[in-house]
Amino acid sequence: MVAFTSFDLSLTILLLIFNIHPRTVQLTFAWNFSDVGLSQNVLIWRFTIWRNRAYLAVPRWDEKSKPQFTLLEAPWPETAQINRLQVGAISSEIVPYPDAKSQEDGICEDLQSITGIDTDSRGRLWVLDAPTLTKCKPKIVIYDLRRNEKVAETNLDGISPRHLKCLVVDPVPGQWGTQAYVSDPGDENLIVYSLAQRSWWKLKLTKDESFFPKIFTTDLAVSRKSSILYFTGYQSDDLFGIDLEPLRNGGGFLNFLKNDSSIGNSSVSWIGSKLGSSSGLFCDLREGLHYFMVTEMASVRWDSKEKLEAEGHSVIVQSEAVPCVTDYAFDSQKNVWAIANERHPLRKGKGRTGYSKYNGKTKRRTVKVWKYNPFIF
Repeated sequence: MVAFTSFDLSLTILLLIFNIHPRTVQLTFAWNFSDVGLSQNVLIWRFTIWRNRAYLAVPRWDEKSKPQFTLLEAPWPETAQINRLQVGAISSEIVPYPDAKSQEDGICEDLQSITGIDTDSRGRLWVLDAPTLTKCKPKIVIYDLRRNEKVAETNLDGISPRHLKCLVVDPVPGQWGTQAYVSDPGDENLIVYSLAQRSWWKLKLTKDESFFPKIFTTDLAVSRKSSILYFTGYQSDDLFGIDLEPLRNGGGFLNFLKNDSSIGNSSVSWIGSKLGSSSGLFCDLREGLHYFMVTEMASVRWDSKEKLEAEGHSVIVQSEAVPCVTDYAFDSQKNVWAIANERHPLRKGKGRTGYSKYNGKTKRRTVKVWKYNPFIF
């Protein structure tokens, strides 16, 4: 039975007075970060969506403005109109996930600073915890969202958390089950994590050419149509890729069993140069690669069937209402959404998307950048 509040009773009386049927009344809910003691412009570095909930990564990167909570659960979509009779069955509040008591600052068993987040097809939430303001070790934590319980936790012993800023789950299970890829442990490596084995190993990114640009892996994206893992960084205009087939076929884990801490046969391909410095990286279901051009305040889509040139790009969103995008995610219909922030947190100085030039507030934190049509091939 739904318990009605005094607000519910007052509204019902007004509806009866004006002869309005409750089913016709629509209420609009939006994210309100004051629910968890945060400002509306709080940095959301990464996000992911599962069914009617969104999960937000809020890193603790600044000692002066350290957020109380680093992993949040919010209603999805961000702004939704619902029937009046649905109120009570739907939560509109933002809450810490899995709860407030598991995110105490400085308690290494708790979540400290979430910098990577993703969900898989089985309803599991994969979390990268990379604290830089405490002496706690970085770790990967996995939750079962159907049962709201932790199913795995693995420390990344010996890895510096400084550049660990992204985690993506491979949508194609390999020989050893579902894997995730984490950047950046340093020395132009990646981390491969196997849930089934509860183990991880470094993936050495090897170069075939002597004159090869420095490899950055701040942002990662797995192709949905081919076996390519794309990666790039805010500091670089270059886009790179590796073939995931050897990893999916178990080659990486076999090397790990032989006590080989790195895999030397994962050759990196230079895909080309992006249109500029970027943040966020995501592949849609039609071989499109999305990223945000930081200096131009534009979310663009590259058709990966074309050359990585201006002609192969489409500008999807360019608006002062979306000053910066730091991540993208699928909804349940496989549409692509972006998370908006007021500036890029890694950008130094006063730029176009810095606070000196952008004085407004982001009214909405999410924007749809690509609509999936299953009838177009």
